[in-house]
Amino acid sequence: MSQFDVHRNPSRMGRDDRPFLVIVQTRFLDHLSTRVCAPLVVEQAIRPEPHLNPVIPLSGRNYYLSPTELVTLPVRLLGKSVGNLEDHRDRIVTALDRVFLGI
Repeated sequence: MSQFDVHRNPSRMGRDDRPFLVIVQTRFLDHLSTRVCAPLVVEQAIRPEPHLNPVIPLSGRNYYLSPTELVTLPVRLLGKSVGNLEDHRDRIVTALDRVFLGI
């Protein structure tokens, strides 16, 4: 598992609006049995804010990153990666900076 890997949301309750999770945790913490993730949210379920909720294209559809809904999950629940968003690194980091640093 790598930073910015995308996984299907293992939670049945939230899967309709938040079908995917993005690992935002650094690889320096790979020794831990958990990963910090941010959901990708369908357009109908969010009022996006500039710089906080970047549009992320995945599998021919647009989703919004929601860094204010971070979740920590055991690695065993995440399953196989369905993609990686390294190409969107700058926008993801900007959104996380907005949450944690206010910039």
